[in-house]
Amino acid sequence: ELFVTEELTADGRMPRFSPAGDLIAYETGASSAVITRIVSAIGEHKVIAELPGIGAVFAPSGKQVAYLKLPANEELKKAQAALDNPAAEGFARIAAQQAFNYLQAKYAVLVLRDLQTQQERVLPTGNLLKSNLAFGADDQTLYFMGASEGETSRNDIYTVTANAAQPAAVTDGA
Repeated sequence: ELFVTEELTADGRMPRFSPAGDLIAYETGASSAVITRIVSAIGEHKVIAELPGIGAVFAPSGKQVAYLKLPANEELKKAQAALDNPAAEGFARIAAQQAFNYLQAKYAVLVLRDLQTQQERVLPTGNLLKSNLAFGADDQTLYFMGASEGETSRNDIYTVTANAAQPAAVTDGA
């Protein structure tokens, strides 16, 4: 073989490398209890952190990771049960998936984790629905897609830092 392949997980999805290529983040587990696992890309693939959430992104320095932490919530559990229902097919399955995705965006908490100290900090997002995280080049600014609950005609890009009192909209308009 020209390339050597090493299996990290039997059920991993959404893999992402850190900017330096020394860490790998991937999501694993059932959608009702997703864990984002961060492992060393070198050597024995030691687990660096397990994050109870989705959408993890590395800071440019690789020292921090941001993710959407999913709280234990009855609405999410019911939506997951509807999604897991084997009788749900076609439009019923699509509706169940959309309801589950909406509730994840509604209840998720934006968390910044220091990979050296393993300390976490919740970043303010107000009552925004949130998804699609990205770090700015300064290693401090975090961008995310957000929308006000009930707003069905638009999403905006917001920015937030660890010291911000609230997120700030970067975009305004259609």
